[in-house]
Amino acid sequence: MGHLYDVTMGGRPCQVLSLSVYDVAVFAVKTDPDIKPFKFATSFPGLLGKVYSCGWHFGYEQTFSMGYVSKLYDEAIIHTTPMNQGCSGGPTLDASFNIIGVNSAILTGYNGWNGVSYSVKGDILQGVYKDALQVIKQKEDLQKFLDRRRKSA
Repeated sequence: MGHLYDVTMGGRPCQVLSLSVYDVAVFAVKTDPDIKPFKFATSFPGLLGKVYSCGWHFGYEQTFSMGYVSKLYDEAIIHTTPMNQGCSGGPTLDASFNIIGVNSAILTGYNGWNGVSYSVKGDILQGVYKDALQVIKQKEDLQKFLDRRRKSA
């Protein structure tokens, strides 16, 4: 399902739309004009294209790892970028630092990460992001939003 929250982050009021059905949250916050958000990529790197993963590896703030694309699927990117607990939900970036996906899962064994990471492709999430902002801006009924997203999936 999902929830819309009014919260304060860093002393600034913002709204957070949590969408458990997509395992993603969208934040709407007013920032300084000097802060530039990441942009969605218009294309995806090919095989062996360089990618980056941002997150909080094991709780360490703002970690950044590099890897390579192993396989592209319609909805997912498989890559070698190290991801651990705390990285899911963070952006997967291309070499130009545009969003190509969202960190979602890893292949694990008895030692943790085994060199295979999965990201949901950014073009899928871009539609969710745009719709989520509409919910936040227009106070659209959250259930109508979720029903509309399910029908378009």
